[in-house]
Amino acid sequence: MYDAGGSLADRETFIQNVTMRIVHTSDWHAGRIWRRIDRLPELADVLENLGDFLESERVDLLLMSGDVFDSGAPNPAAERLVFGFFKRIGRAGIQTVVIAGNHDSPARLQAWGTLAELVNVRAVAFPYRRDAGGLLELVSRSGEKARVAIRNIRRDAIHAFKEMIKDKSITQDEEHRSEEKIQKMTDAHIASVDKTLEAKEKEIMEV
Repeated sequence: MYDAGGSLADRETFIQNVTMRIVHTSDWHAGRIWRRIDRLPELADVLENLGDFLESERVDLLLMSGDVFDSGAPNPAAERLVFGFFKRIGRAGIQTVVIAGNHDSPARLQAWGTLAELVNVRAVAFPYRRDAGGLLELVSRSGEKARVAIRNIRRDAIHAFKEMIKDKSITQDEEHRSEEKIQKMTDAHIASVDKTLEAKEKEIMEV
């Protein structure tokens, strides 16, 4: 139990021991060529700095939420850079969850993900229901648990509306209104999650 009257060092030690440190990243687009310029050397520098930060801050989980690569068939140099990075942080005891983005090949990600698990990487290629693997549970060094839900409800709902348009079950105006309502619900949910995280962070800092 932490004594509120303790030193700053004691406070920082307590926070480090009872929290799970998570870093979110996305859109690396490894292998991208922009106006004939190879962007891979820039990404290499970014991942080097990111790796230094993750290790120095003793981060427990890296959440990579899509577009690891710039195409579904990345070149070998891009794959070597990305896999080398995951190998590095995996050896440091940092867990990673990788979610396929629209630039990634879900099937390819699922394939290399089977080997990536050897270096603490969980690759999620497709959205699943909770009881079919759509909820990942991870445990930090201190025993704290994190849950990552992998399911795109918004996309499923919009797809359902488009199918109803094809069947002429609803009009296009009704589809547009429904999509706007879904977007508002999505935004409200995101805001609620952000508020919960902010409150949790404040609670931890006041312990």
